[in-house]
Amino acid sequence: MNETEKPPTFFSLQFHLRFFPALIWNLLSQPKEVYRSPFSDHLPVEYIVAPALCVIAVAIGFPVLLGKGAWWGWLFLIPGAAGFAGLLAASVRSVWGQKPDYRDFRPAIFFFFLFLGPTAGLLAGSIEHSPALKTAGTIGGLAAGYILGILAGLWVQVLGWMGRFLDVFALGGIAGMIILDLVLLI
Repeated sequence: MNETEKPPTFFSLQFHLRFFPALIWNLLSQPKEVYRSPFSDHLPVEYIVAPALCVIAVAIGFPVLLGKGAWWGWLFLIPGAAGFAGLLAASVRSVWGQKPDYRDFRPAIFFFFLFLGPTAGLLAGSIEHSPALKTAGTIGGLAAGYILGILAGLWVQVLGWMGRFLDVFALGGIAGMIILDLVLLI
């Protein structure tokens, strides 16, 4: 986005009625002009395997440490946590100094928050068995999810390549929230 294409201010009607809907539509319906490898937008294998190994090490070490208090839990927990923190730091460092841009907006993160707000409202109303709270919570949650979704979809870019993992988790979360919403509505 060059200087002449700056988005309108976030709190303007033009942003929410023209710019943002057009941005989402363009991101979701971009035509494929030339052939590109199906693996061109994927992360290298080591970027997937290394964080997975770190998470597995923490998942093994932490319960052992809490449950049995075994010293060997530390042998998994410390390197796993340190490795994950190092990978996260390297990922953030890879985009350090770059400002988030709407061209790299993450629709999956936006839609996750857009579904999370109403789901929280439905859940609160279902716990209290209050149709009024269910309706008010859903509408309020939708408004909050919309605003937080825009901010999160833009600012998740500061995580660098590790932010791509959140896209995958967000899509899974959306599917789970749709099922939960259907259960809460029935």
